[in-house]
Amino acid sequence: MTDEAARWFIGIEITVAAAMATALLAAFYRLSDAIRHGDDALHTRINAVRDEYVRRADLENHMSRIDGAMHDMRVEIKDQHRDIQARLDNVLTALTALKQPIPPH
Repeated sequence: MTDEAARWFIGIEITVAAAMATALLAAFYRLSDAIRHGDDALHTRINAVRDEYVRRADLENHMSRIDGAMHDMRVEIKDQHRDIQARLDNVLTALTALKQPIPPH
């Protein structure tokens, strides 16, 4: 090989290596960009789930408080009903006592 041919050969090798390196870098950046977009979409979905849904433990605690409040309200309503019933019985007893004829002296 002559000196001129060796220079052409080295030049062509450098050009091909540079083209391959450029193509490799472009493919790497494109792959990185695709991965980043996929990760961003995934993180968006994860954040939406985190923001829109309630943890099971929090929901159970909340439902337990609601159940306890409902039980207390039921007990209070039963107590009030019992008191009202007793008062109505007293009123009925008093009314029936008034309706009885007064015995003559």
